[in-house]
Amino acid sequence: MNRLRSSGAKTGAAESCCPTDSCLTPPEIVMYKHFMNSGHAGAWPRGKAPDFGSGDRRFESYRPSHPLPCLGRGMLMVCVLLVVAGGCGQSSAESESATRLPRPPERIAAPAEPPREPPPATMIAGEVPAGRSLYEALLVHDGVLPATVEAILRAAADLRDLSRVRAGETYRFAFDAEGRLLEYRQRETPFEELVVQRGADGELTARIEKAEVERIRRRASGRVEGSLWDAAIASAIEPEIVIGLTDIFAWQIDFLTETRSDDAFDVLWDDLRIDGEKVGEGPVLAARYVNRRTVHEAVRYETEDGRSDYFDPSGRSRRLQFLRSPLSYRRISSGFSRARMHPILRRVTPHHGIDFAADRGTPVVASGDGKVLFAGRKGPNGNMVEIGHGSIYRSYYLHLARFARGVKRGAPVSQGQTIGYVGSTGRSTGPHLDYRMKRHDTYVDPLKETFREVRAVPGEELTRFQEVCRKLLAELDAVDAASTFASNAGAERD
Repeated sequence: MNRLRSSGAKTGAAESCCPTDSCLTPPEIVMYKHFMNSGHAGAWPRGKAPDFGSGDRRFESYRPSHPLPCLGRGMLMVCVLLVVAGGCGQSSAESESATRLPRPPERIAAPAEPPREPPPATMIAGEVPAGRSLYEALLVHDGVLPATVEAILRAAADLRDLSRVRAGETYRFAFDAEGRLLEYRQRETPFEELVVQRGADGELTARIEKAEVERIRRRASGRVEGSLWDAAIASAIEPEIVIGLTDIFAWQIDFLTETRSDDAFDVLWDDLRIDGEKVGEGPVLAARYVNRRTVHEAVRYETEDGRSDYFDPSGRSRRLQFLRSPLSYRRISSGFSRARMHPILRRVTPHHGIDFAADRGTPVVASGDGKVLFAGRKGPNGNMVEIGHGSIYRSYYLHLARFARGVKRGAPVSQGQTIGYVGSTGRSTGPHLDYRMKRHDTYVDPLKETFREVRAVPGEELTRFQEVCRKLLAELDAVDAASTFASNAGAERD
């Protein structure tokens, strides 16, 4: 030991100190070399080099210039491990920092966007012009393809034949952002709308939507001084209500020839409104007309089978089998006669009809329900329509300018249906209608013939009818009846 210490003092910095085999194991020797080469050995205090044992010279060349006292194996191992760990840590940290790629910045989740509203639908609206089909009217709009129109026609086929529409009907389209049809609406009447809509499955379906109608009760009264029309307009009665009033009593009164000054009337009806806007008038609910001091009353009643008609307070129908006149005329130019001087032949002949003078083109209607037996040209009668009304009556309409659409042999017609138009065909001196009637193959005067009523209120419904009648007539009487009928005291009821 002393020899080694003195030897260490002589050799100086050129020699290094290394432990012997008995001091360190080979792995420890390696670590010790690393320690000595790291530059940390010189930091130890002078004269504190470890004792490597006598006689072992294998590592003397590594002895430091500042001898270190010989540390115990454990202390040395701790120091070596600390230095190695520090060096390795520094080296690995520097290596890692040199080779590691920079970490990408952390992605911050963007705040969730609110759900987007679907793009607004494209709206197209229009009206069917006169003289054009719906197909032609729809294709006028940009973006409306023939395939789209055909799809609409197919979807609505079970509800309505859209190949036949009236001029003035309105329609609306709605398309999505991709140009697909979402909805098609067509207003048929103020109260009904055809809707063709695309469902969740992509198919088009059609339905009829009925508008919610508000009914506002209206009533009015008036007195005839010149004509019923003038009196009604003066009482702020809509034209449709005036026509309804005359239609109700058309079997009892000829309003073109039988109205008189001081005739009076009351009428009750409903104004119809949709979304606060007036769209029309409902049918007359109750009416009263005093003609030649005879009071005619009628109320509208719907029977249990769903049919509506007008009845007097006793339940008898106001509608008779035949109308008193089949058209609106100016005057009767020639009446029914067994002997009349013919204006063209200039000799006395029977005249088996009533000549109604009217403007050319005035509509002529069937006086009663029946079936067309003949429609065509027939000698001096010109264009003529013959209608059979059961097994008893037949009616004839002569000198027509033309026939209404669909009027042909075998076609059924209903009372009031237009069958032709006033003309002057055949042996005629001017436009007029020669109206004739046969009962059991014998000509009769249609203005004097007594016709049966069509039907009465069924006996089992009389109690219900009388309650409805009482309420409606009470509302009708609220129209200042005292002033309306003051001069009609003692008037008879028909």
